[in-house]
Amino acid sequence: RMYACWHRRHKADHEVGYINNRGLYLACCEDASGTGDWFTAAGEKHSFPLSDLEPFKIAEPSGPGERMSSGASFVITPSGAFHAGVNADGKMKHYYRLRSTDELQVGDGIPFGSLYAVGDTVYVIGLEEGRPVIFSTREGTQDWREELRLTTGRTYSHGVSTMADGAIYYYLMES
Repeated sequence: RMYACWHRRHKADHEVGYINNRGLYLACCEDASGTGDWFTAAGEKHSFPLSDLEPFKIAEPSGPGERMSSGASFVITPSGAFHAGVNADGKMKHYYRLRSTDELQVGDGIPFGSLYAVGDTVYVIGLEEGRPVIFSTREGTQDWREELRLTTGRTYSHGVSTMADGAIYYYLMES
């Protein structure tokens, strides 16, 4: 399977007050190459290329006058739970649900960062006050638990993380 999660940027949205981006969209293709039919979060089938994005919209993280980041960090766990982190107006919003048939929930309290799934645990890796932090929660929940918080040493302006060979690597740029 291939999943895609995105925001959109359209002139008409800008004209009514949205800054940068709008919406949270989710799509799935059974063919990992992405060349087959695509499905909405509700399971509706759409042929490629996609001509209408509205069926794929699952949330509206921002309102007119609010600034939203260029992309959502998202993860689908092995059992199908969905988690996404969206930076809307300087605050990280957490969208999640255990099953595709469950109502999408929204919470906060996680750092800006990237989401990863290891089994039924979701991790967010980011920076707070310029230092790395890692939080975890069970899939489909908002029960974040702090796993790591560096409070001394260098500070960083941003970072990029990746997962390879069962380990998560976090590349950081000093302030």
